[in-house]
Amino acid sequence: MMDQHIEAKDLDIRLDTSDQRFYFPVKATKDAQLEYELHTEGKKNVIELTAVHVPAHLEPTGIREEMTMTAVKHADKNGYLVKPSAPYTKSWMNRHPEFGYLRAGRKKKNK
Repeated sequence: MMDQHIEAKDLDIRLDTSDQRFYFPVKATKDAQLEYELHTEGKKNVIELTAVHVPAHLEPTGIREEMTMTAVKHADKNGYLVKPSAPYTKSWMNRHPEFGYLRAGRKKKNK
């Protein structure tokens, strides 16, 4: 069964720290989810965005975008750097330079 028309504003992205994922529950299929791992890089905590899984019928909703934005905002709020390892999260970070200051391993500019 296909979910009724879902738009990004309707997405209730949730955080599950025990399974290290951001997710949107889907009744008829597997949840849409963004998996992550927490680790330390130097003196900073890092959230590594490792995989994004979205059921095909939810692709048009913008859920990948919403889960990635939620994860990045969570990182910012909690003082983490972001390491985008999943292909989608890498391209998302490249399209959103306003969050570049959160990217783990970035080179600092000399003044």
